[in-house]
Amino acid sequence: MCNYVLLLFILIPVAGYLLQRYLEGLNIRMWSDKLPEKLIGICDEKEYHRTQHYYRENLRLSVWSSTLNLTVIIIMLATGGFALVDNIARSLSENNVVIALIFMGIIGIASELINLPFAWYDTFVIEKKFGFNTMTKRTFITDHLKAWFISLLIGIPVLAIVTWLYYRMDKGFWIYAWLLVTAFTVFINFFYSELIVPLFNKQTPLVESPLRTKIE
Repeated sequence: MCNYVLLLFILIPVAGYLLQRYLEGLNIRMWSDKLPEKLIGICDEKEYHRTQHYYRENLRLSVWSSTLNLTVIIIMLATGGFALVDNIARSLSENNVVIALIFMGIIGIASELINLPFAWYDTFVIEKKFGFNTMTKRTFITDHLKAWFISLLIGIPVLAIVTWLYYRMDKGFWIYAWLLVTAFTVFINFFYSELIVPLFNKQTPLVESPLRTKIE
């Protein structure tokens, strides 16, 4: 039975990975070498091909990143890596809520260490190559520190409450957890532009222009 469960946990991310690759390939095959009629007057053929090249560069990086992440997940599942992390968390505390926080903290740190080089390459190689990067190395670091801080500020209370509900509720845990996460998601989305965006970007009113007139 355990082997079937393990196989299922491996097949789910593999299936998601293969589906994503298939959809990306399907999207690329739909591209035309010639500038589509709908884009005539919006961009020229050179800019059109440059956009395709930019997309392929990002897609190639995404494939490498997702492949590495999938490989790590499979290795962790096949070798009992997640059980090892759980044992480490349980050795540090007997409180179920704290154990869950430590477990997710270790997984989160490992995930960041894996994906950080890809984010760096995307910003300072691909974006710079196409002239889109305006970020300095200092800004890159500070933005990630802010993102980590916000993740901790938001994630710790939510995970703690969900874990507490799991161990306290005999029935209906999923309903209460769903209500909590849904309410929190709606709250964050409602105030995202006022609370989160200003931490990473400077917002200024759109100047008077034909674009603003069309939007209004």
